[in-house]
Amino acid sequence: MRLTRLVLLDDLGLWLIRQPAFDLAKRHDPEGETWVGKAHSGLDCTFCVGYWIGAGVALAYLPKRTRPLWRFVTATLTLNEVSGHLGARLGDTG
Repeated sequence: MRLTRLVLLDDLGLWLIRQPAFDLAKRHDPEGETWVGKAHSGLDCTFCVGYWIGAGVALAYLPKRTRPLWRFVTATLTLNEVSGHLGARLGDTG
């Protein structure tokens, strides 16, 4: 959850992730019609950012050949749901 807040709310996330993504999207896709423009809009979504960060964290804990892929998928979806609702209650979303 802290990583999601870092990306979406902190100045460091703005400087290192959101602003470069915005600049890239504006330069390569000013109309927002290609995947570059659409990917940037995902950086405004707590649930979108939270899911991919949660998936990355869960993947880092996934031992080789000991857990099925389905367990990984369900764990990331659960993590996303919990962190999204906690974030909303903490005032991270509008």
